[in-house]
Formats: sequence, C-alpha cells, structure tokens
Amino acid sequence: MSRAISRLVEACNRLSITQRSQMHYLRPPPASSILPPCPIYTFPTLHRSPMVAPGLDITEILEKLAPTVEKNSVIAPGSTNKAPMWLSPRLLTIRRKKMKKHKRRRRYDRDFFKYQKYHREKKLKAEREFQKRMKSLLTELEAFDPEKYVKDTIRMANKEWQDELAPTGRKLYPHWSRFMSLEQLYGLPKSEYIDKRSGLPTPEEAEQIKALKEKYAKLYRRK
Repeated sequence: MSRAISRLVEACNRLSITQRSQMHYLRPPPASSILPPCPIYTFPTLHRSPMVAPGLDITEILEKLAPTVEKNSVIAPGSTNKAPMWLSPRLLTIRRKKMKKHKRRRRYDRDFFKYQKYHREKKLKAEREFQKRMKSLLTELEAFDPEKYVKDTIRMANKEWQDELAPTGRKLYPHWSRFMSLEQLYGLPKSEYIDKRSGLPTPEEAEQIKALKEKYAKLYRRK
C-alpha cells in the first residue's frame, strides 16, 4: 500500500497546474460497498481536494460485482431454398472464345504472306473471269446485225395467230391427245376398239358408293 501511495505522490508532483486541474479523480465508493475503507489524502497543490487511494484488488472486486457479459457472434440465418449459382459453363465459353481469337491472331501473323498470296490469286481470278465475260459480250456485239434484227421484229409483229383462243384472249395450247394415242400412252397394242366405260363403276358398285357418301355426310358434315 505504501509503495502505491508513494508512486501516486511522485506522479502528482510531476504534473503542472493545468494538468492537475484537468485530472479526473476517483470518486469514493459507497458506504454499502464491500470494499475496505481506504485512507483519504490531501496534497500541497494549488487546488486542494481530497483524493482516495484505490485498493490493490479493485479490478478483481469490480469484475465480481459487475461481470462482463460474453456476447456471442450473431450470424444471419440463410435461406435454405437459395440455389447456388454455377458460372463454370459461361466461364469456359468465354475462355474458349478468347483462345480462338488468340490462336487466329497468331496464325495470321505466322502465315501473313500466305494470306497475301491467296488474296492476290483471288483478285487475279476475278479479273480473268471479268475479261472472259467482256470478250464474249464483244464477240456477240460484233456478230449483231441490226438489219436482220429489225426484219425479225417486224415479221413477229405482223404474224396472225390462227389457233383457238380462250375467252380472255389467251392462246389455247393443244391437248396431249392430239399428239399421241391411248395405245402409245399406256404401251398397248394398236387397236381400233376402245372401251369408253373402262374405269366406271357398275350399277351395284354405284349403289354402294352412294350409300357410303350418305353415311359420311351424316357423320362428318355439318348440318
């Protein structure tokens, strides 16, 4: 106890007047406290005020009187229905595209003169095709006879159509039966007799077909 008081006195002597005025003193404990009574000292300072020397075991006693509450860390509850986000496919796609671009640039730098040769050959080929087409047009132009062209145009304009025309004025083309016979169409031996009723139903078949038509109309057609 005496050693602690001597240290306190030395510290107070080293303080200046302003520091002593600003120093916070400890309040005396209440009468009902379990602390033992402590002596009160006064020192020859400018502002004399009683000071209480604290006890040696004050920290242990205070911890027993007011124990510190240990606070556990609070964790926010997470939602169990939250689905994880998988970005691996997209990352792989981006990496694949970047690698393709990188390889394309390296290939272009490596085969630069090869690509230049390919473009030169392509332009030369297009130029040759153009010259060939122009030569054919010049040949056709040199062979053109204006007098013959005018005569052909006048002849086609003066032509009169003798064939039958439709009511709309359109030309009626001949039927295929004018150019070939049924024997030639079906590959049959030539004969003058032709059964015109071939393929037509008999009276019994006609009655059956009529009955089927009526049945279909009753079942499926709207009334």
